[in-house]
Amino acid sequence: MSANMNASVGATATDTMTILRAAGSLKMTKAWLADGTISAYDDAKNFRLKEVKLTGIHGLYAQLQGLANEPQCCAIRGQFIGPAAAQAVAPPEMADHYRRINTLYTEVPHHWMLTDVDGFRPEGIDPNADPVGAIDQYISRCLPECFQGRSYVWQLSASAGAPGKEGILKAHLWFWSEVAYTGPQITAWARATGTELDISVLRKVQPNFTAAPVFEEGVVDPIAARMGFELGWA
Repeated sequence: MSANMNASVGATATDTMTILRAAGSLKMTKAWLADGTISAYDDAKNFRLKEVKLTGIHGLYAQLQGLANEPQCCAIRGQFIGPAAAQAVAPPEMADHYRRINTLYTEVPHHWMLTDVDGFRPEGIDPNADPVGAIDQYISRCLPECFQGRSYVWQLSASAGAPGKEGILKAHLWFWSEVAYTGPQITAWARATGTELDISVLRKVQPNFTAAPVFEEGVVDPIAARMGFELGWA
């Protein structure tokens, strides 16, 4: 992986993303409850699948904007092997639904990548009031040169703004690379360069959470904006 990993905003490379939709009413996001607690993600095992096409980081942003309003959905990096092959490997337990297991998906390179920021404490910036300022500080201090000045999509995580999380940046950052890489390639690069990335989200069936949290009636989101796009200059 070269230092020029992330693309300029004008990149028009195409890519795909596998979208999973949990069966029934199970949710792939957290819920803020009226009693002041936050529930965990549901333990979904069966999913409908959809592969969507993306063109550049603008296409990625448009897709993520839609998924933010789909609490039953998430994305994964793996590519589905198809219904016929799945029937032979791991027959579905529900019609038109498939499990999120390694044998049903192949490792493919992608231009898009997610990095999960969970414990960064920005100096002099409230990450909930000024998420972009906090994220820019994180990128400048924690990520290598190939990320500097690049466009990115940001989402505050479902637990951002919760009591006890004050001052901590909890965010998902999505980048677009000029060259498509597999999860293992990015993982090897991160380890070789000492770059601190959450490599779990690079595994082919690991959920890349995309939905905003849901709020029970009467619960107000303390965050004014949970998602946005930042245009880079490099």
